Amino acid sequence: MWPSQSFIAFYGMDSVRFTGATKIGDTIHCEVEIEEMEAKDDQRGVIAARNSIKNQRGEDLVVYTTKILVGRKPKS
Repeated sequence: MWPSQSFIAFYGMDSVRFTGATKIGDTIHCEVEIEEMEAKDDQRGVIAARNSIKNQRGEDLVVYTTKILVGRKPKS
């Protein structure tokens, strides 16, 4: 999911909503949308991402936001 060399810390999950049930035989996947990128300093930043766990019919089962602290690319 996240490149291990850039991941520094997991800040947590917000707005967790369980909106549907997973049933036997379901195939699930996660869709991730980057909502915000905030620079902390020249070397680090925080990424906020909206995560949606969906079934094979595209129905949301779990929706939540994660925040992680990551390394930034050095300026060239």
